[in-house]
Amino acid sequence: MIALLNGVLSGELLNEVAGKKVRDPLSLLHAGGPDSGRDRRLAFLSEAGAEQPFAVVKWGRGAWARGLVREQAAISQVRATSNPVLLDSCPPSWGPFESGPDTVVMIQRYIPSRSIYSQLRGNLWPRLLVDDHFARVSSWLGHFAQATLQAHRPLDEALIEEHIEAPLRTFAQLFGDDFVPRQAIDGITCAAKEHLGQSVPLIAKHGDLWPTNLLSPYSRAGGLYVVDWEHYRQVSLGGFDMLFFCTTYSRDFPWRPMGWMEYEVALSRAFIQRTWLAGHVELALTDYHAAIELPRGLAPILLAVLMARMSVRHVEAMPGRTPDPQAYWPRVFHAWRCRPSNSWLDVWAG
Repeated sequence: MIALLNGVLSGELLNEVAGKKVRDPLSLLHAGGPDSGRDRRLAFLSEAGAEQPFAVVKWGRGAWARGLVREQAAISQVRATSNPVLLDSCPPSWGPFESGPDTVVMIQRYIPSRSIYSQLRGNLWPRLLVDDHFARVSSWLGHFAQATLQAHRPLDEALIEEHIEAPLRTFAQLFGDDFVPRQAIDGITCAAKEHLGQSVPLIAKHGDLWPTNLLSPYSRAGGLYVVDWEHYRQVSLGGFDMLFFCTTYSRDFPWRPMGWMEYEVALSRAFIQRTWLAGHVELALTDYHAAIELPRGLAPILLAVLMARMSVRHVEAMPGRTPDPQAYWPRVFHAWRCRPSNSWLDVWAG
């Protein structure tokens, strides 16, 4: 891969990425196991003998190449907002550069940091980190929403069709009527229509805001780096990013030493039972809904739609894959649809 990069990335570009003159020879550390596939690679680029890399290199072919093109376009849009918090949180990126037929490379400046996921997995008392994690993410999402707000407009049939009903129908088509009965879609859609006429925000959406993509800087207290922008959307109904973070944080939290809880249990501890984590989720949602002026009553609806969207995404990401109702997102959709009526999120939204 070094030879490939030498043919695509100039020395001047590498100096710009590193912020200094890069010494030869270069060293490349691959990330990801054999299951990462032949059509994508992630690697860290460093000077030989250096203690840490200066760049992250992403290589993709076919669908993965097109994903890198989308990611670079998203990063360019976010950095164009000139919001200082977003500029600081979104590391500079160059490319994508063609490296062969339907193949591209992009390169990003390496920022010394550790993912929130790694922090959770490497700490004997992960619960002590939760306050800090939620504070960082809530602050960042507030700035992101403020910088990317398109408009507030009344919730109408067109918005419900695009952002709620259409993804639910696609989900049902993929997984079948037995798993997603028509009455389930009708129930969620009818619940959304109860909010017709209420003002809702249209903002940008990162689209993949889970703990692995959220990096805590080594160099200072506070702040957040946000990576992997492939699923960014410039215009979306507000609310999805915060729900995505809360859902995946509960899933990835090490509820027991060296292990996780069953998917349904983790979901329940975030959105159904009044647990200590539910308290963090409630505070984050309360502040977020107030900041972006999103009606609380939409939260349980958007949570179901998020699960449906993610189920579809994971199937479509691997052409030929048979939809698996036991995968994470369809399982939690089913658990959420069958939840008790007195879940704390429904009470809060009521």
